[in-house]
Parts: sequence; structure tokens; C-alpha cells
Amino acid sequence: MRRRTLDASLLLGHAERQADEAKRLIEELKGQLAKLTLEHNGLEVDRLARVVRLNGQRRELSQVQFDLLVYLLLNRGRMLAAEELLPIFAKSTSHNKNMVEFHIFHLRRALWPGLIRTVKGQGYTIDLVSEVNLAMEAAQRN
Repeated sequence: MRRRTLDASLLLGHAERQADEAKRLIEELKGQLAKLTLEHNGLEVDRLARVVRLNGQRRELSQVQFDLLVYLLLNRGRMLAAEELLPIFAKSTSHNKNMVEFHIFHLRRALWPGLIRTVKGQGYTIDLVSEVNLAMEAAQRN
């Protein structure tokens, strides 16, 4: 009888550990799914469908521009040197700092100029709190 109680206790402990692991994996998957759609100040990027919308309107981007935008959004608030962005252009025939500047320029044109901030000698960033938000808040106060 004691042996059966011991076996049941071991099975119960094993089942509880598996349940805890399953809960952890579910939470991890929820986090990964949330990253499939990135949002920032009216900008919505669906990574799975590779679709970009700005205030609900679809914007067409090249594959490289899309990948660059996703990388910048995933690293919001962090200054990214041009050299750090170069791997995005690995499939391109030429990849250098000029390619980064070229695609940043066209990304700004396709979306809005204040989205990506350049800090001379340091790199590029998408600020956590954008100038658009600050301007809207200032307008609401006045």
C-alpha cells in the first residue's frame, strides 16, 4: 500500500512540473506572438503578412525597408550605428553605410520624417516617445 502511495505522489509531482512548464511555454509563445505585430504611434507592422499600415492606410515598402523598419522598431529607444544595421542588407549586391542612409531616407518618405531620428556620429533610433506624441500633447494643453 505504501508503495502505491509513493508512486502516486511521484506521478503527481511529475504532472505538476509538466503543467508548470506548459504554462511557462504558453506565456513565452504569447510574447512571441505579440512581437509579430509591432505598433508605434499609429504605425502598425504585421511581420507575418509583411504589411505596414500608417493610421490604417497601407504603405508599400521594399523588402529591405520592411526589414530595416522591423529591426528599428524591435530596438526602439536604442541608438543603432550604421554598422549594426548592415547585416539587414546582406542579400543586397552592395552593402555599406550609404545603403543605410539611402534606405533610411526612403523609409522616412514612405512613413513620416520624424519617425527615425539621426544622431550625427552615433546612428539611428526610433524614440520611445516620439516628437509626434509630444506635439500632440502640447496641442491638447493649449
